[in-house]
Parts: sequence; C-alpha cells; structure tokens
Amino acid sequence: MKKLLLLLFTLAALGFAVGCELESDADADATTANDTGTIDTPTDNTVTYLDYRYVRLDDLSNNQDGEDPGADIDAVILTKGGTGATSYALNSVDYSPGVTAGDNQVPSDATGAPDAFAAYPDTTTCNADEGFVTLGGFGYIILEMGDKMEAGDTITVLEVGGCDYGGSNPAKVETVQVQVSVADSATNPHWQVVGSGQGPAIAFTLDANDLPLVPAN
Repeated sequence: MKKLLLLLFTLAALGFAVGCELESDADADATTANDTGTIDTPTDNTVTYLDYRYVRLDDLSNNQDGEDPGADIDAVILTKGGTGATSYALNSVDYSPGVTAGDNQVPSDATGAPDAFAAYPDTTTCNADEGFVTLGGFGYIILEMGDKMEAGDTITVLEVGGCDYGGSNPAKVETVQVQVSVADSATNPHWQVVGSGQGPAIAFTLDANDLPLVPAN
C-alpha cells in the first residue's frame, strides 16, 4: 500500500513539472496570438500629401485678331469656403502666349488684386485699359496662389471680356479653361480640369473630385 501511494505521488509531481515547463516555453517562444499584434502598421495619418497651389489658365478662344488677341486675364481670386477670406495669385511661374503680339504680355499683370475690376466683387464695370495679360488666342499661364486650395473653396478668374476699351467697342468675351495642380510644371501629371467658362468672372467651387490626394513621396 505504501509503495502504491509513493508511486502515485511521484507521477503527480512529474505531471506538474511538465505542465509548468510547457507553459514557460510557450511564453518564451512568443507564439501566442497576443504577441503577434505588436507589429506597427502605417496608417493614412503617416502620409504627407501635397497642397494644391497652382492654377493653369488655357485660352480656348483661338482668336488671333486684334490688338490683344485671345483671353485677357486680370486676376485670379481664391475664396476660402470656411471663412470667406480671399487671396490672389502670388507669382507667375510659366507663361506661353499663343500669339506673340500686343502690348499686354507681362505675366505679372495677372497676379495680385484686380486692376481692371477696381470695384471687385462688383464685376459689372471694368476698364480694359488697366493691367491684364493676354493669352494670345491659344496660349496659357500658370500662377501660384497665395494660399492652398481645398474642397469648398472657390476660384474666380477675372477676364476682361465685355470691358470698355477707353470708351470704344467692348472687349470680346473669350473662353478660358481652368485647371489646378500640386506642381507648377506644365507637363506634370497632376493637373485637374475644374471647368471652363467666359468672362468677365469665371467662378468654380472646388470639391473632393477636383482635388485627388497626391502623396509627397
């Protein structure tokens, strides 16, 4: 009887030792489900996206006649959707007139506050003798805005079509296509066509489809 009790006690002790060893090994190997969840996974919050700061205006008129042929741009205005704050084109970064004729081919005339539309946002009166740049019938200009463009913002292009030429016949209304981008090169692949329209005020409110996300890297 004593031998039987001794045998049972010995087997029980061995079982406890084996169980402890297996549990210890499992922790040491880090093979539990909880251990595999410690790997960091990047999220969208770790991605930096480029700002939309560039506007491209293309002359679709194909008008090559007159003193200043084609579309004539006075200013581009960005109005923030949330606050109503306004800013203008800061710099001209590329300018390629369709016809190199006329006196108004200084691209910086499309930057800053309106000149021809001195009473903006009133666009009912304007003076085409004031500062503007001509696009020459089928040319373009690329401008850097003073603030980034976001969904809900409005872009307004002031084109002097319909304005008085010093009391003579009004300027011809021309068609302009508007694009926005995260880069200033004319050939960069991120230009997004917002739309096209005719002067004097061509306005578009941007939405998410106009501004697809472009990663910085």
